[in-house]
Amino acid sequence: MTASGGSPKRRYWIGYVVGGVAFALAVVAAILVAVFGFMGMVDRVDELQRVPATEAGAAVTLAEPGGYTIYFEAPGVSEGLADIPSVALQPLDGAAPVTLRDYSSKFNYDFGGHDGQAVATFRLDRPGRYRLRASGAGRSGGAGAELAVGRAIGDGVGRAVARAVAIAGAGLLVGGGIAVWTAIRQFNSAKPPPPR
Repeated sequence: MTASGGSPKRRYWIGYVVGGVAFALAVVAAILVAVFGFMGMVDRVDELQRVPATEAGAAVTLAEPGGYTIYFEAPGVSEGLADIPSVALQPLDGAAPVTLRDYSSKFNYDFGGHDGQAVATFRLDRPGRYRLRASGAGRSGGAGAELAVGRAIGDGVGRAVARAVAIAGAGLLVGGGIAVWTAIRQFNSAKPPPPR
């Protein structure tokens, strides 16, 4: 005869369900975080300032100090079908050019009508107006080639992926922990009572 609260077997079944639901909710949350992270990356690409990838270039306004990345956009660049030009960033007030560093890894994107690759990074101390220009564009020096500048896109992607993995991992730990705890209780309850 069992207590009115339900049979032990049913109570253990509920424990497994709770563990599974906890893990499933964590996976759903991780997917949502990843999706919104990708959408944020698309917005960042759309918000980049763009100029023609020519020797003359054009002016951009960099309103805040901090780190920036320069991207080269041209048809086929993300597939290695376009030559990457050299780039330069010069203050319009005649001050010394901004020191640019080659992008330390390879980062490409191809969505929203933009096919680009990161080419350089820099840290800006003086907000203002700058001339962004290219040289040696080769096969990509046509009218469709552009330089884009703005905050790093890859950083947001990395953070979104890291958060999604952390959420899924936490769900696995919580859900798995509940399932293991339930299994241990079920195993112990199935043992025959010690002889008196």
